Amino acid sequence: GAGGPSRRACPSPPPVRGAVNPQLFLAMASGDCDPQLQATVVAILRHPPAGAGGPSGAFRRRSAQPGESIRVGALGLEDSADFNTSAKWASLGLDDSHRGERALCVQTSANVAEFVAADLRLKEELTEDDLKPGLFGENIFLDSELLSSGKTCIGDEFKVFRCGRPQRLRLQVSCPRLPCGKIDDRMGKTYTACGARAHCAVTGHAGLFFRVLEPGDLQIGDVLKLTARKYPMWDLARVSRLMYSHPTALMNHKVRGSKAWADRTTPAVLREEWMGNEEELVELASIPELAILEWREHLWRMLEWQRIGRYRPRPRPPFAALAVVGLIAAAALAVGVSRSRAQKSR
Repeated sequence: GAGGPSRRACPSPPPVRGAVNPQLFLAMASGDCDPQLQATVVAILRHPPAGAGGPSGAFRRRSAQPGESIRVGALGLEDSADFNTSAKWASLGLDDSHRGERALCVQTSANVAEFVAADLRLKEELTEDDLKPGLFGENIFLDSELLSSGKTCIGDEFKVFRCGRPQRLRLQVSCPRLPCGKIDDRMGKTYTACGARAHCAVTGHAGLFFRVLEPGDLQIGDVLKLTARKYPMWDLARVSRLMYSHPTALMNHKVRGSKAWADRTTPAVLREEWMGNEEELVELASIPELAILEWREHLWRMLEWQRIGRYRPRPRPPFAALAVVGLIAAAALAVGVSRSRAQKSR
């Protein structure tokens, strides 16, 4: 079943050291893209601003109607209040220039099908209604039997077509979607390594994020077609497993990551929890198309490269800098006065 109790033990994450998708690599290594790797837009879901009325909660969404064109800009859907456009982004000290890496949160029918097939041991069984578009809090739901985490790669570029005609909108995959604990609230109420959040963190089944290469508009029924692939060996499933499949990383990265927001130091994922070798670590960390938040920031932290993302030192507020200058000046004045008095006393 989709989520009924099962007698079998909670499975361990699959071994992934050095794992690649050989069929995908052979098909794409020549630089030619699979013409069948495409998906149809079946739902466009905007998050209304607080106080705008309508459904409440973290997963509330307004659905676009058939024939309605929704503007897609550099930061995502027009009139959609998402994390990357919120004040919280700035309050956490994140760089404004990185907001576009999470412009569109996307889920696919292929991911949902694989999630159901995993037959997780959930405390509450999922119903068919639970699995409808919007379950994962996404902006866009795509129908495709092929567009799963194991067949979608970092840096993949997609062009939008409408009635067979190319549209202006172009998108690029920036990272897998790493789900938060709200996924477990919605899906099975199982807050362990056997739950929905943990499963999706390891498999990439929670979806993906697009950045917008060229703005445009989107309608239900539009088709996204793969037009370019730069990293055929770095599918989203592999990226997710290498980063988060170690048991302690899987269950502790959220708590550590929250601490890192405050101290800018605590590693969310430890170097010894990386499930690949050194060469894979450096290679993935060096992909500029990989999003910083939740991905490249942790890789760079492991390698002790420049601190980025949540590890970036907070800029000192102007008033604090002035206070420091004032203290230095006062100290210098006190030293000068002290020396002057000492000379007079002689």
